[in-house]
Amino acid sequence: MSAVDLILQQEREREQQEAERKKREDAAFSVVMALPAPERAAVLARLIKAFESAAAAASAKPPEAKAKAEPKTNTQSFVDLAEAFVLAHPEGVKTRQVADGIGQDVSSVDGTLRLVVKRGSIERRGRLWFPKRKSNGVAAKAKPKKKTIRDLICEVYASEKRNLGALEMYEGLKRIKPDINRASVDGEINRMKNNKPPLLVQVGNGPHGGGLYALSNDGGAAASAN
Repeated sequence: MSAVDLILQQEREREQQEAERKKREDAAFSVVMALPAPERAAVLARLIKAFESAAAAASAKPPEAKAKAEPKTNTQSFVDLAEAFVLAHPEGVKTRQVADGIGQDVSSVDGTLRLVVKRGSIERRGRLWFPKRKSNGVAAKAKPKKKTIRDLICEVYASEKRNLGALEMYEGLKRIKPDINRASVDGEINRMKNNKPPLLVQVGNGPHGGGLYALSNDGGAAASAN
């Protein structure tokens, strides 16, 4: 059962109990009012006397030792609801969202959530409450960083160990990444040439026309003389 279904069920039960209580009160009231005035007054007098006797007996009763904690039905119910609500929202929820979701005052729901934390099922990260991440003692592997065209150009220079023309760079990149786009390569070469300081320095003319470039020290490899 989802948290929303649980909340709706509890609300229906509360409304049903309230309706039954009012029905009993109305029935008792109708019975008393149907009596003749003298009998009605006698019944009211007996009720008052019974209430006074019960109050006197309660005040005379010695206080019980606090050996047993009083059951906190409502609090326990809110704890269950808060736990179900957070577990149903893995994206994280704010304290006020939990309060609105389970029908508890926002000033009290923080304490309820901390009771759920003690169960070990949820945790707080920043301003949000999340289902607690399971830990198997193994650190999560970091996702490999996606290599940029610049990174791949540096790899080509590290492999070739010589100065390269634009076409040679492109051919070297295709061996690493066959679907690489030539226009993207040319654009990155121009950016590396115009970088401050330059990452590609023209040191001559290439065998296929155009410039012959050395990768500067700032590009990740020392420039080599041709």
